[in-house]
Amino acid sequence: MMHQVSLRDDPGFRLAAIRHVGPYAGMAGAFDRIGAQAGSCGPIGPGTRFLAITHDDPRSIPAAALRTDAGCTVPAGAEAAG
Repeated sequence: MMHQVSLRDDPGFRLAAIRHVGPYAGMAGAFDRIGAQAGSCGPIGPGTRFLAITHDDPRSIPAAALRTDAGCTVPAGAEAAG
């Protein structure tokens, strides 16, 4: 399956991310965790972006070993908790 890819220029942003290892279907829990963590750094609002960074080809890596980072933008100066 081929997906459309587009490139664009975007201003820099700060990203908080959590690594998820396993099937893509399990990503919802990673987004819940990163949203809760990022929410402690400031309000999540219309300008907040959520994104996933996939590292592996699911055609050649077993689903249990797929690596994905779930992330969202956070305000400048935000500090990681814990």
